[in-house]
Amino acid sequence: MPRHPWPSALNKAALCLVLSIWVLAPTCVAESIRAGCATPLWAAEVLENLSGARNLPTPELIDKNRAGITFLDEEKLLVYEVDVNTGRLSSRESPDVSSPYRLRARVFDIHSGKVIVSKEWGTRVHGSAIQVTSGGVLVQTGELLRLYSRDFVHLQELTLPHRDADDTDIISVSASGKTVLINRYNQKFSRFDVLDGDTLNLRQRWSEAPPLRRLYSISDTGIAAADFNQEHVLFTKFGTGAWQLVVGKPKLTCVGLPALVTDSSLVIGCKGLSLISTDGNFIYQDGFGKGEALRPEIAISQNDKTVAASLDVTRGTDFWDTGKGIRLVAMYVIAYDLSLKKRSLKVEVAPVPKNDYDFALSPEGSRLAILTDRRVTVCSVAAAQ
Repeated sequence: MPRHPWPSALNKAALCLVLSIWVLAPTCVAESIRAGCATPLWAAEVLENLSGARNLPTPELIDKNRAGITFLDEEKLLVYEVDVNTGRLSSRESPDVSSPYRLRARVFDIHSGKVIVSKEWGTRVHGSAIQVTSGGVLVQTGELLRLYSRDFVHLQELTLPHRDADDTDIISVSASGKTVLINRYNQKFSRFDVLDGDTLNLRQRWSEAPPLRRLYSISDTGIAAADFNQEHVLFTKFGTGAWQLVVGKPKLTCVGLPALVTDSSLVIGCKGLSLISTDGNFIYQDGFGKGEALRPEIAISQNDKTVAASLDVTRGTDFWDTGKGIRLVAMYVIAYDLSLKKRSLKVEVAPVPKNDYDFALSPEGSRLAILTDRRVTVCSVAAAQ
């Protein structure tokens, strides 16, 4: 992107703010993003003001109950957020009746910045997300799941059964988008429903104990999960209850999120990134330096050729393991070409986000989008060197 002779840094910042507000201009790309993107396609502030009740508390920076991004195709990006409409009262009967919480979504053309579609639903304080399946757009608003086409024609919906006070629902979509898994768990066991990604029709249902709670992903046929101590990766076929060891210590020093890329391969991130077959064979590994580690969040392209991971760079020591002596100094999103087994793009996320953070790959893996607080930036992965 060519540089312009700005009169001053202050004038540059002011002009960037005006352009972002009025035209969502792609020219106002942060310097750190420009350095990592060979071809920045678009960048703009798209979320509402973060102050006030919308800034819902969460222990994790990545909280897709609050805000997130996902691609509909190579040219369209969907951005969503949960806001509070203080003029309404919450209802326990329906997420669309007198609820103060609103799930708002907008679809942007990544070249022009034009808003193509805007949608809004009533929702709960928790349990909101938008994911893309092979059949279209899956919208979760509390206990209600709706499936839309990619141009938001209503196709199907289902209501999750009433849950007990100690029940929690997690809805996962496979990398291919063909499979949806609903995991309803409590302190004793998990109840699983496998749905078709095209129709939301039920394919399979079973229960297991102990419950499956976190750090797992699905393919179209099975589940990969980290054990309680994050030292081993386990894999099981749907409905069998037979978990097999994939890999663990000493081959891996730690395990983050085991992200299934296909039915027979997965990516593991922690102190490094590893591509491993489900029978435990290492296909590719990428290591990091001291003070560098991946967050437990991995994006996978629908064609299983590209993955992206978020890297934290920290400094300091903490003898008592309290975390107070360690400070976060930088964040990056790294994209990998799995066919070539190498990094294809590294983008610095600066400034470090304080409230909302997410990233996504387009279905073919040619675009990387990064949400950091109010701003979204779209990079071309294919053009990276």
